[in-house]
Amino acid sequence: MVRFFFYVRYPASFFTVVDHLSRWDIHSHMWYYEDWVIKYGLTERQKLLLEKYRVIRKKYPWGQMEPIFMYADTLEDAWKKASSKIASDEVQFLKEIFAAFKDNFDREWQGHQYLHRKKEAYKRIIKQYDIESAFKEVQRFYDVADFEREIDVHLLYNPSRTHGGGSAQAGIQSEEGPDEREESIIRGIAGLLHEAFHLLEPRRKIEETLMKSGIEHDEAEIVREAAMDSLVPKGIIAKKFLDRDWQDEMRRTGNLQRRFSMAKDDIEKKSILFYLMRHKLSFALLPLTQSYLEQDKTVWDNYWNKALKLYFRIKDYVQRLCITSNFTYII
Repeated sequence: MVRFFFYVRYPASFFTVVDHLSRWDIHSHMWYYEDWVIKYGLTERQKLLLEKYRVIRKKYPWGQMEPIFMYADTLEDAWKKASSKIASDEVQFLKEIFAAFKDNFDREWQGHQYLHRKKEAYKRIIKQYDIESAFKEVQRFYDVADFEREIDVHLLYNPSRTHGGGSAQAGIQSEEGPDEREESIIRGIAGLLHEAFHLLEPRRKIEETLMKSGIEHDEAEIVREAAMDSLVPKGIIAKKFLDRDWQDEMRRTGNLQRRFSMAKDDIEKKSILFYLMRHKLSFALLPLTQSYLEQDKTVWDNYWNKALKLYFRIKDYVQRLCITSNFTYII
C-alpha cells in the first residue's frame, strides 16, 4: 500500500528560498526571486553571497544538499548533518549566507501556519482517491518490478498563490502557496503524484536511451519530463484517477512566450525555454501516452523513438518562435 508522510520544517523552507534566490540551475523557480526582490531587494553583499553560493551548489547538485535541510528540525541540526557531507569551509559559508537572509525569511515564516493546515487537508483528501491503482498503472507503463511505497513529502513555503513546484530529491519537496481551497489541494495531489512517479521511473535508463539519439542531456530531460507530464499533473492519470480534466491548460503557452520575450538575462531565458518546450511536448504526447496505457504497452515498446520525433518537430517550431521574438536562442 502506498503511504505519504507529510512534514513541515523551518530549515527545509529556508533552504528552498535561498536555493531559488541563487538561480543556480535552470530549474530554479523565478517567482521566489521576483517576490523577494520586490519585497526586500538585494544588498550588494547579498548578491555577492548568492554568486558564491551558486558555485558551491553546483558542486553538490540535485539530491545532495536537499536531505541535509529537509530532515533537519533546526538550523543547528542542519549544520551538524552538513558537516559530514560538505567541506567545513563551505558549511561556514552556508551559515553566513543563511544569516544574511534570516531576518527577512523569519518575517515570511511568521505566516507559515497555512502549511500545517494544508498538511491536514492533504492527509484527509488524498484518501478519497484510488492512489494505489494509479501507481500500478504507471508501474506497468514504465515496466518496473517494484517501487518505494512509503514516501516522505516536505511541504515548503512558497510566496505565490498561482505558481507551484516540486522535486523528488529527498522524498518529495512540494512548494505550497497560501491557497487552501480544496481544488488547490487536489491540484497539489496531482503534483505529488508527478514527483512520486519520478521516484518510480528508471530515470538513468530513460536518459541513456534518449541520448543515444544524439541529443544533449538537457534535451533528454525535456522529453522525460514531458512524458511524465502527459500522465500527471494535468494529463491522463489526473483525468482518470482524480476526476479532473486539466488537459486543455497544457496547450496554453502564451504566458511563457511573453515571459521569454521579456526575459532579463540568459539564466531566465534558458529556464523559460526549457518549460516552454516541455509544455508543448507534453500536450503533443497525450494521444501517444493514452494509446500506450490503453494497450498495456510499456515505454520500452518504441515509445521514446516516437516521443523524439515529436520533440524534434516542436524544437524546430520553438526555435523559429524564439527568432521572431528577437532572440536567436537555441536549446
